[in-house]
Amino acid sequence: MTFVDGHVASLFDFDAASPGHGIWDLAYLAYRLAPLAEDAGINITMDERLARIERLIESYGIPFQRVEILRTLATRLRELATYTDERPERTGNPVEQASDQIELADRSAIPIPT
Repeated sequence: MTFVDGHVASLFDFDAASPGHGIWDLAYLAYRLAPLAEDAGINITMDERLARIERLIESYGIPFQRVEILRTLATRLRELATYTDERPERTGNPVEQASDQIELADRSAIPIPT
């Protein structure tokens, strides 16, 4: 995290860092801050979570639509699940094996309007 005048100005997550579009990162940030993850351990309604995403989009300063964020998040979670599914074999770390199933379960719960 970086701070400006005592307030959080930016967040960095280097776990799967790579070049990409801002919406890609914003979608994952929404997933964690709303939160949309099943294991978030927070008891708020989906409407409240979606309202949090709206506030995040407004704060971000680029006029993305919520549906764009949710669709991008679904794609991001699918790709992240594929990445983490392959990672234990590449790294030899069996601890990471269950992560892909969590991401796929979270992806299926994302409320994407048709």
